[in-house]
Amino acid sequence: MTARLYLDHAATSPLHPAAAEVLAAPGSNRADPSAAHARLARALDVSTDRLVLTPGGSQANALAVCVLAARGRLKGRFHALSQPSEHPSVLEALEGLAGEGLELEWLSLDREGRVDPTALARRLRPTTAFVSVMSANHETGARQPMAALAACCAEAGVALHSDAVQAFRYAPPSELAGDVLTLGGHKLGGPRGIGALLLGARAKELGLSSPSFAGPQPSPRRILALAEAIEARPLRWDVALAASRDALQAALLAQIPGLEINGPLASEARLPGHLSLSLPGLSGEALVLDLDLAGIAASSGAACASGTGGPSPVLLAMGRDRAQATGSLRLTLGSALAACEQERVVAALAQSAR
Repeated sequence: MTARLYLDHAATSPLHPAAAEVLAAPGSNRADPSAAHARLARALDVSTDRLVLTPGGSQANALAVCVLAARGRLKGRFHALSQPSEHPSVLEALEGLAGEGLELEWLSLDREGRVDPTALARRLRPTTAFVSVMSANHETGARQPMAALAACCAEAGVALHSDAVQAFRYAPPSELAGDVLTLGGHKLGGPRGIGALLLGARAKELGLSSPSFAGPQPSPRRILALAEAIEARPLRWDVALAASRDALQAALLAQIPGLEINGPLASEARLPGHLSLSLPGLSGEALVLDLDLAGIAASSGAACASGTGGPSPVLLAMGRDRAQATGSLRLTLGSALAACEQERVVAALAQSAR
């Protein structure tokens, strides 16, 4: 029997064996919480006062924007900027704050799904409390020009939050720009039930500190398991993975007429494992079912972004029409594909497109 091929790593990564051992170890949940916190900080190569633990990545996102909005109100700042392809946890938190008086303004995206730093600079005001722009998109893998966006915010004295849940797998904190960064444990080979916020170098200057973000804490067992997963699989760019993704993309384009790639065309402008496709005229959900019957796990872009089964809000925000946004499929690799695995994916999708 052919083994199932898992191409949905952006949704969740399989638990790393080292993390699984910690979770199963007797007494691991009785470890000292402070020692576990320090261990995870060492694995991330950050100081403990910069690491704020949360019960998950979505909770960390909501906590970040709520604290930044509250800090802004204390300074008489009631304006915030974000962009429409953020993760639902950010969008829901922002929309809730807008209902409480926050003036929320949306930045537009180009056809590749990125924010123009010049446009951000023009939209910043003396009353802007914060900006929230994800480091890399959960659906297309599009990487934002975070260094340039961070420079704009720093010049204006505005805090920048970045949902870096997807990006963290491929870069350590030192390589990610932002004043408050979100991490999700189960995207890194760790367990569910743990996330984190990492405070940047400007946090104290902005009046932010770990106690500002205090909230429910994950168990010591989960903290130690995530530390083990990160130590076992260092956070770095995966050249082999990007090459494998590019080879799969080229093979699919050669075999399936009308297939379109969503997100930046340049390989380095996307996370190395992400491949978002559109097949106009076919629903993403139908493609996911076809792949499932072929023993391949993937996601519909629309389902990932909204949970509604309708067009993908991410692709609509990028200027795609409803047909393209409804027929989108997300393939996310966790390691380089063998030749036979690539052939399985190409054959299954080519069959669906007939």
